[in-house]
Amino acid sequence: MNSSWYGSVSEFRNHENLSFPLAKFEYIVKILLTIDDLCKENGGKANITLEQLAKELNIGMSLLSNNIPTLKNLKLVGSVGQRFLFITERGKQFADAIRHNDIKKIQKIGQDAVKDWKVLNKAYEILKKKPDIDPYDLGFILAKEFNKEWSHPATYAAVGRSCIDILKGFRLIEYKKDFKRSFKIRESVLKPYASVNMILNYLKYINDTIEIPNEYINTTKQIDQFKALIDLKLVEQIDKNKFKLTELGKKLKEKIESEEAHALFKQILMSHKASRDAILRLKELKRFNWRILGDIIEEINNERYTENTKRGYAVKFLTWLKFADLVEEVEHGLYRIKEDVKNVEGEIMSDKEIEEVLEEFKKSEFDLLIWKGRKFVKFTSNIKKNGQPIIEVIEYSDKLDELKLEDCTAEIRGEKIYIKVKS
Repeated sequence: MNSSWYGSVSEFRNHENLSFPLAKFEYIVKILLTIDDLCKENGGKANITLEQLAKELNIGMSLLSNNIPTLKNLKLVGSVGQRFLFITERGKQFADAIRHNDIKKIQKIGQDAVKDWKVLNKAYEILKKKPDIDPYDLGFILAKEFNKEWSHPATYAAVGRSCIDILKGFRLIEYKKDFKRSFKIRESVLKPYASVNMILNYLKYINDTIEIPNEYINTTKQIDQFKALIDLKLVEQIDKNKFKLTELGKKLKEKIESEEAHALFKQILMSHKASRDAILRLKELKRFNWRILGDIIEEINNERYTENTKRGYAVKFLTWLKFADLVEEVEHGLYRIKEDVKNVEGEIMSDKEIEEVLEEFKKSEFDLLIWKGRKFVKFTSNIKKNGQPIIEVIEYSDKLDELKLEDCTAEIRGEKIYIKVKS
């Protein structure tokens, strides 16, 4: 597990300096047993440094820094000044219970340790009443109880997971839900963790296939950002932790530096149900700000968020809308969806498919083609090439809002409607 999964320690204290757990029980045990061994080697003296401990355990300083506060809050470890660590009497007893797998002793020490930590004790009370509570909901309740707010929604789940994991480790609760991350496409949920720039950066980083986590994408925040690519069908899962670019992802990656990328991203958003739902709700409003957008996202997801979370989602989704050229700013901080946005589900078509259909259209006797919500008009030029007039097909999807044809014939071929204008 990458150390950054837990974030930085300073973020998890409120104004009363009350700590929230951000650790895994397996690391608590490993670190405690190592401190116990080192203290014994040093004659019980408190001269164990973080650097020495990190080297002994072969783990990063970030992971260690996230776990030491938890050990201190459980009163298993103490410190002399800011540098030297020692094991407490409770810590020694717990280390002994772990080594002998003494379940009753582990539970007794765990109960005493939990009582000494307000946040964890509250989590224990909640879990006794709601043994199947979701980690996010647990973290959210704890934050509200102790007047804490985090900017990233994943933090609430991380705090909840840590509380559950520690209490399970002490054998104080049973918790059967699986913490494994899901990489399923979320069609009806809008979770814009990543700005459009981050989405494009991840696309650039992926050559063809990628394993998660890796050196570039490994923290909870980064993995949540990566999930935006899954939701938008830019990548797909091919194995447990392995993903590849979809044809759509390859297409957008190829066009990132061109103007075509904006139109393609518009299609991508209109093809994603939750994004399209948000866009169409926004279109009903004359103008909106990030707060209104955050409320709409909250409604679509049927969840409750803090102001910081709603702002984070709204600001990032705005970057999606701007890149897709779907929104315009009417005055500072106020936006509106452009008039030409239709209530039509987008459908992404391959270049080859479009080329084949338009070539067929060129050779036909028809003048207008309506296909999958898109409109194409055929023009015959007076200029000739090899004795034949040059024929051009131009897309008018955003311009032909209303068209009245009185003298024409139409032919339907599957999803395609061909129209011939007689005069």
